[in-house]
Amino acid sequence: MASSKSHQYTCLSPGLLSPSSSSSLKSASDDVSRYASSYALAQPYKHVQILPLMTPQAASGVRDEIISNLDASLRETDLFKVYQTPDLANLDKDAASSAAPHLLALLEAIYSEEF
Repeated sequence: MASSKSHQYTCLSPGLLSPSSSSSLKSASDDVSRYASSYALAQPYKHVQILPLMTPQAASGVRDEIISNLDASLRETDLFKVYQTPDLANLDKDAASSAAPHLLALLEAIYSEEF
């Protein structure tokens, strides 16, 4: 018996990972097809947008935590300047659990098997 953990990802938009009916399953299948097509046609590089991905409250929490808790360093090339944060995939989960719970919840959701 497979257990679903999608209910724990409250930072994601409601229903994003858990269609609740057969009509929702068809809709989810249509979404996957639409995303695959969008990805294949994307320019100038391959990408896809999932809208809405997060609840507004979660997005605000993630933004505030990134601004308050992550050090960004200025990286400069001859083409552009950008502030770069540490690699979020390597974030110390123990430290982040108290300092950045919204960010940690988002990372767990997007790296989950369901996503």
